[in-house]
Amino acid sequence: LAAVKQGIVAGHKARDRAALERLYADDYTAVDSQGVRTKAALLEGLAAGPEIAEGKYDIVAARRWGNLAVATGHGHFVYRNPDGSTRVTDYRSFNVFERRGGRWLYVAAFLPDE
Repeated sequence: LAAVKQGIVAGHKARDRAALERLYADDYTAVDSQGVRTKAALLEGLAAGPEIAEGKYDIVAARRWGNLAVATGHGHFVYRNPDGSTRVTDYRSFNVFERRGGRWLYVAAFLPDE
């Protein structure tokens, strides 16, 4: 699970659509204060989003039931805006993973406001 999350951070930082296509399930959904986001919407906004100067995600706790697993963790990101300024985001999230076709995919996330 940690490898999937680290791959997602690296994929977003590099804006590597192909890597993210492999890590996110096609039916991925994320719920946050802005509403619901899908894999398609996330990938559409990849090129236009702010640059990630630094990114880290640590899984704090995880639990597995067969082909399903959930994990909570903490993310820390530094974004670089076009004008050179930066924005720091620290957040906690709840993540859902599913083993499909012999590999773990990221299927859902809940990002509560802090």
